[in-house]
Amino acid sequence: MSEAYTVYLRSGEKVLLMQRSDEVSDFPGAWDGIHGIGDPNDHDSVVARITECTGIASESLQMVRSDMARGLAYGNRLNDVTPILFITEVGNTDQHKFQDLEMVGNYFLIF
Repeated sequence: MSEAYTVYLRSGEKVLLMQRSDEVSDFPGAWDGIHGIGDPNDHDSVVARITECTGIASESLQMVRSDMARGLAYGNRLNDVTPILFITEVGNTDQHKFQDLEMVGNYFLIF
């Protein structure tokens, strides 16, 4: 069972990418989806994490699908991380806890 997840949040033809702080130990400054630790099947916790990171209200989020966990290397350890796709009609947010975020177009997500 996966103990972590990455949420990809789509709005129209764009997907949200968030830049990690330069002060974090894992992948400082990297652009990524919304990462969370915990059960990826716990819908309420996943939605709470999205809201915490983006400021987007839970009623504006809809889960589309998830897929099997993938093993991702973090330094000297391998973590199973489950990809999850959500959609929203919110196009941008000024409330976030990352260094930067941007809705980008011309993306291709494979689940």
